Amino acid sequence: MADQDAYRNKETTLLLAEGRAAFWLSESLILALVDANILDKDRALEIIEIVTSAKMEDTSGAHHLEISRAAAALLSAIGNSIAAAKPGGGNQPRRRRARRSNPPPS
Repeated sequence: MADQDAYRNKETTLLLAEGRAAFWLSESLILALVDANILDKDRALEIIEIVTSAKMEDTSGAHHLEISRAAAALLSAIGNSIAAAKPGGGNQPRRRRARRSNPPPS
């Protein structure tokens, strides 16, 4: 049983890491496309709004409702990031600093 729990924990960690990487990558790509004038900022926001609405309307099962709401909140965060982007480039999504397990050497 302990082996099965360890496997599930490892699998869950991997899935969460993949989701986080996809989130950061998609936000960065959208910002880069807007900065390069390949994608209009208003169009990007419209696309995000459409996807967010579709996610909120997803009623494929009660157990998925919490996940759909969380996904919609994340999509909204990306939309806010894009909306706050300044014209002319140099827009980078917020990066979170990795926590150090040990203090830096003196």
